[in-house]
Amino acid sequence: MIVTRMHKKRGCSGLVPGRLRGLAAVELLVVVVGVAAGASLLCSSLARMREGERTRVCLNTLKQMGYGVLEYAEDHAGTLPGPIHLTAPYNAAEVYLSQGPLGASFFRQQLTTFLAPYVAGRTEAQTVDAVPYCPSAAGIPVASSAGQAWYYQTRSFYMANTGAGAGYDPLSYPVKYKTDPPDYFGYINMGQDPSSPTFPDARRPKVLDAIANQATEWALADLWYWLAGASRGGSSSPVGTWPFAVSNAVSGSVSNYGKLKIPSYPFHCTTQTFSSDLNSPDRSIDSPRLTSGKTNAVFFDGHAASVGPWRGTVNPG
Repeated sequence: MIVTRMHKKRGCSGLVPGRLRGLAAVELLVVVVGVAAGASLLCSSLARMREGERTRVCLNTLKQMGYGVLEYAEDHAGTLPGPIHLTAPYNAAEVYLSQGPLGASFFRQQLTTFLAPYVAGRTEAQTVDAVPYCPSAAGIPVASSAGQAWYYQTRSFYMANTGAGAGYDPLSYPVKYKTDPPDYFGYINMGQDPSSPTFPDARRPKVLDAIANQATEWALADLWYWLAGASRGGSSSPVGTWPFAVSNAVSGSVSNYGKLKIPSYPFHCTTQTFSSDLNSPDRSIDSPRLTSGKTNAVFFDGHAASVGPWRGTVNPG
């Protein structure tokens, strides 16, 4: 007996037309999903690479400034530069020096003015104040200084450890925001004269050798601010490098009526972003806002590193 096999009619491709349509649709879907996943991974990888490069640029900037601090101390009998006013403002010369004697006096109180002869071979503070620039921070949307006084118009990317001892230890939160000894770089506010006999000695800069744990105590670091601690009970407290509580109803150095003019989280080594709105309910110390990124800092022994989580001073007062 001859058995005849019945074959379905095939198209020019050699496949059954009905199956062609079914397989093509499934395969196309698989390809589209694969391409989308690959593109997402590629974009994420590229974003991490770009942030990695920005982090390295920032660390190099901090190293320059850290070396400047050490070289200044070597030339001044071990005394640190100062007294200074908190941050290292970026491109402040034009704004400050246009405000007459008061602005010129305020400009002389900036850390960059003291470091001018030591950073990258520069001798003019008007030039060296372009050095403290962080490309990561510069790309983060923050509030503007619109409507604020001239002394709030500049932007700072770095905070000096002036003795407020900014930081926290999640294992024993909260801790004091002061260092021992206090005011490493001294502290001076606008209009004060450090040459005056009435200027407090306690607010003058300290000698480097008075600082314990120099390899782990920070000198300058990324400037950022947030309030947290609600998960541990009680009220929230500052946890960033800016140590002073900021009211959402105040226009000041780092805020403008409810919006921060500086990042609200440690922003290096991460591609996550968070709002600068001070009304945000995100107050947990364990929040991704505080745990996903790192803070760049240079230490009193001259080395720089990305630190996470940020714990602030190792010499609490």
